[in-house]
Amino acid sequence: MFVEKFSQAAPMPVALGATPEDMDKFFKQIVDNTLIQNCSILAFIGEKCVGFALNFIETKPKKSNMNPEEDFDGDLTEEIAKNHWGNFSANAIAAMMSESSKNFEYYIPDSKKFLKLRILYVDPEQTGKGIGTKLVAKCIEIAKMDECDHLITIAAAAASAVIFSKHGFKVVREIPVSAYNENCIQIFSNLPDGCKNVKLMILKI
Repeated sequence: MFVEKFSQAAPMPVALGATPEDMDKFFKQIVDNTLIQNCSILAFIGEKCVGFALNFIETKPKKSNMNPEEDFDGDLTEEIAKNHWGNFSANAIAAMMSESSKNFEYYIPDSKKFLKLRILYVDPEQTGKGIGTKLVAKCIEIAKMDECDHLITIAAAAASAVIFSKHGFKVVREIPVSAYNENCIQIFSNLPDGCKNVKLMILKI
């Protein structure tokens, strides 16, 4: 269910023409890595799942003194070539997410425990009903209950960036979608939601 919804609605998989089969292995790893902890959320209307937030809590954050901006050139060629996920679409999206969150600990040097929101999804048929806003509010509640000091996320969709901003998240790093390339060829273009920048966003709790 999750992988089909994600591949058919999330802007970057849609822009790359990714199929559920393309995204299956990559997405299932995210699901497996988040559901081992009891901090992810499903939203239902009746018996229908209409949204989810996949989270995990890091209790031993690493430290980083390296500013991720210093060596950024947008070139994902090497990472894509590793072919971790068996197809271009999944490899490109995974490489983008890895680069966008690289050394994010640089921005939270004093963190002792944080919650990372990996994926926020709302069924396109249910947008405008406040589901995404409620999911993020619940993520913040969980982070507070677990005594996290920060909440971290990557906003790779225009709507999610708006929701995070409304909840007080701050943009600490912003990368133009057009900057990501493979062999000097732009990877992502004409995202269906018009998103222009991928944003690393952090909420201090």
